[in-house]
Amino acid sequence: MEFGRRLEETLIELADALVMEIIKNEVKEILTLAEEPLQVIFYRWEKAVPHFSLQQRQEMLDDDYPVDREYAKRGVFVGGNGMAGYGMENAIIEGKRLADEAIRYMKEMEKNNSPN
Repeated sequence: MEFGRRLEETLIELADALVMEIIKNEVKEILTLAEEPLQVIFYRWEKAVPHFSLQQRQEMLDDDYPVDREYAKRGVFVGGNGMAGYGMENAIIEGKRLADEAIRYMKEMEKNNSPN
């Protein structure tokens, strides 16, 4: 689970125990759980996830994004957390998009390599 957002350092500055308490309470509320988790592991990667500006994200999503275009020719499709947004919903959408691109690529390769 990740938390926080670009240009808001408040959560990152809190003590580990307080951050864990906030996260546990939110997860319990969202999943309607009554019990405490059996195990909790907490890591801080304060600079690990880049948060792109709207302009940077739009450039990456543009069909002319050079990385996408060049790698797609070889069957490598670029995606990941932050490309089209953050969170589980965006990760699922991004995964489906990448899978569709890979399937399309493989079908095209199969069609081009068939003896017909």
